[in-house]
Amino acid sequence: MTLFDLLLSSPPSRELIRNMLDFFMDGTVTFSESGHAFVVCSDSGQTGLITRENYLTVCDLIGQRNYLKPRRDEDLSKVKNKKALEIMKKLQKGRAEKNKLTKADKNMELGNIISAVANRSQSLHILNIWDLTVYQLWDCFARLSGNNLYNIQSMSVAAWGDKNHTFDASAWFKKIETENL
Repeated sequence: MTLFDLLLSSPPSRELIRNMLDFFMDGTVTFSESGHAFVVCSDSGQTGLITRENYLTVCDLIGQRNYLKPRRDEDLSKVKNKKALEIMKKLQKGRAEKNKLTKADKNMELGNIISAVANRSQSLHILNIWDLTVYQLWDCFARLSGNNLYNIQSMSVAAWGDKNHTFDASAWFKKIETENL
């Protein structure tokens, strides 16, 4: 029995999942009793099928579209020897303890990010920021933060030079690594 099967086992949870999928899908999501799957339809007909085989992938993709990092759990059944298994278990335990100790940063709450971006951006403001997706909002926030650091560094180099040659003039347009968000 998979998570998907468990979620579909009761009508209220099945309807909750259907509503959530319907929110994120382009089209209408319905549940097919006979296929034991969610069917995605548009005006032109069926466009997709969410089954037990692809449900977690769909959830992962929805998360990525909303700037959430996918949770990567290592498969301990693929470990080849006892020593490696012990190391993997120790790593998992350490990560779990670290997650328990890590407190949520109130500065990174969605409401605060909306306010910060709306008040810092040159084109977004409190009236039009609601047109962004969550992903676009986090991307704007990351870009504004990076550009702020770039501006400080470029002023420092302009004033005092760059004797170590570490300033990257093209940093302002490089791909953002989102590991810290």
